Amino acid sequence: LLSMKLLEHYKNPVWYPDDDGWGRLLIRKAVELGYKNLGWSDKARTRQGFHFDTNSRILLWGELIAAVNNRQLVMWNSEGLKQFFDITRSKQKEGHPQALPGRHDDYPTAVGIAWLKRNEVLKGEWHPHTIETLTFGGNFGGKAPSLFREQRQRRV
Repeated sequence: LLSMKLLEHYKNPVWYPDDDGWGRLLIRKAVELGYKNLGWSDKARTRQGFHFDTNSRILLWGELIAAVNNRQLVMWNSEGLKQFFDITRSKQKEGHPQALPGRHDDYPTAVGIAWLKRNEVLKGEWHPHTIETLTFGGNFGGKAPSLFREQRQRRV
């Protein structure tokens, strides 16, 4: 539901969830909830989301590594950035990048998909609205904050 709220905030952009086990469940739920702008893995439009196979995995990680090395990306999420340091090349999987045992690669994978699909997603003029904070519940001094608080520019 938080993903759907975030997508709504950004005017329902094209969304490419990874179509692995949990991702398939996410895609199914998004369709049930009426999300109409899921990306497709194939030109025939038979598979929604981002499908990993040997070629797409090599392309995604190759492009992401180049973008990081060339400083084309800025990571503002410090917790997500930590996951980049948990990525290694697996000897068992022909050197494919993946998280170390017990660690996560969700954020780097999501950034990689976004980077790889950027030309399919960014069409026309785009005016971003920054998000100051995203809360996941908890005690906030008796005041329940809204899910998103947009940064407001001060008038001088």
